Amino acid sequence: MTTFGDMVKNATAKGLLGAVETTVTYTPRNGSGSEISARLGPVRTAGEFDEPSETEEQRRSCRISKADVARPHTDDAVTIGGSTWAVIEITDETDFAATLELLSVEQGARHGESFYTGGER
Repeated sequence: MTTFGDMVKNATAKGLLGAVETTVTYTPRNGSGSEISARLGPVRTAGEFDEPSETEEQRRSCRISKADVARPHTDDAVTIGGSTWAVIEITDETDFAATLELLSVEQGARHGESFYTGGER
């Protein structure tokens, strides 16, 4: 049963994302995907973020509502307009929302012990 506090939290989270949201597919590492709303940051390529890289990695941030994804994890996936992105870091998390750092999977992104190539998970 949903409590009044949960309903307020969910409504607040939806309101924070509502003005600039994009529909994406969020897929937990051991689950099936579902469409959610997200606020996306611009795509950044190697050299635009702190870590040096020999490849043309692409990254972007993604702000999601905790009403849609209660517990985001690294190595989950976000599909945006047909392109798959791996969640490599959760950079900010509150009771209402989380900001995820994403790495393009199409380019053979590697994080932790997982390895993605050509969009396969």
